Amino acid sequence: MKKIKFLTMALSCMAVLGLTSCLSDNGNDNVQYKLLGTTEKTVYMNAITGSYKGKLKYMTARQDGKLDSTDITWTITRDSVLTVTNFPVKVLANYITKADVKATVESASPVSFKAMVKVPSYTLEQYYQQGYYLFGLLPKEKITFMAGTKKATVNYAKRIPSGSLRQSYLYPEIVYYKGSSTGYILVENVVIDSEIYEVNMPLLLVGKKQ
Repeated sequence: MKKIKFLTMALSCMAVLGLTSCLSDNGNDNVQYKLLGTTEKTVYMNAITGSYKGKLKYMTARQDGKLDSTDITWTITRDSVLTVTNFPVKVLANYITKADVKATVESASPVSFKAMVKVPSYTLEQYYQQGYYLFGLLPKEKITFMAGTKKATVNYAKRIPSGSLRQSYLYPEIVYYKGSSTGYILVENVVIDSEIYEVNMPLLLVGKKQ
């Protein structure tokens, strides 16, 4: 369990540090919040809307703890919908324990994934001024696909523990900063023919606007 939490935190830090390393705090320790009205929410959506190309990053197996990635593209429209046309569900085979079932997931065809991009009600003033925009990422429906002749369903988690700190979690979110974006898809489990395979790991969309 400790290794899983550490690797979850590593995935998170690997993505977020790339986006936030250039943020300046100007030596100001006073935290100020900004309420996001219609104008500010329009600024958010204008920034993140577009086509993206990058990687889907994930942990390869619980035993070795290695990280891997595969090419992926996605779009975000002005009506707040993120769409991955060819979502590679085969990466979920890394969390399947039965060899025969694992093989069917590895050979599964890509499917469509859609989520709502939700602008928050408020943010940090510093983040807004520097163009660091954080959104909720809420899947519109469960991913379903065929694992061989059996139907598979992907269930999402509302949050996943991150690291060893108490009350430290990852949430389903997507960040935009200076043309780059990172989104967290939190997978709770995969159900195949009524059998549940626990995952409890994030899949990360990491890419740049084209």
